[in-house]
Amino acid sequence: MDKKKFDEIVKRLKEVSGVVESIPSEIREESFKLLKPYIMGSAAKIAPDREDEHEDHCTDDGSDEDFFGKFDHDKPANNVKLIAAYYYKEFGTDPFSIDEMKEKADSVGITLPARPDMTLTQAKDKSKKLFQKADKGKFKPTVHGEANLKSVYSVRKGTKKRQADTE
Repeated sequence: MDKKKFDEIVKRLKEVSGVVESIPSEIREESFKLLKPYIMGSAAKIAPDREDEHEDHCTDDGSDEDFFGKFDHDKPANNVKLIAAYYYKEFGTDPFSIDEMKEKADSVGITLPARPDMTLTQAKDKSKKLFQKADKGKFKPTVHGEANLKSVYSVRKGTKKRQADTE
């Protein structure tokens, strides 16, 4: 970061500090989180792998609705990728089933296409497949799919372990 950007961020931080100090202490932390993009200004685009962004996407503090509320897709096929990004954020490359996707879509109120399995099978970016079949009815992101999910949805690879299926 050069001196000019640093000075700009410091100026904005001092400005926000005055605002946050005037807010009741119970909501200061949340208020500061809302103002972080303003503080970072153009530097946020330069450093997308900031640690605070990792916290925003990869902790248990945010609810599912918060994650899904950040994105508004007009096409149901894009919602399939959104749910895949959610599972990637939570469980990394562990395979997820179509039934899980449908349940998650119902619980957060988004629409999926009639055949999400075909959407995943045909999903490509720059002629590279984004998902691969992992098991009967299960999919996982390819290496190119991981990169796509990271760039489009600003998520990081999750480390949670799935509970063993009792089938």
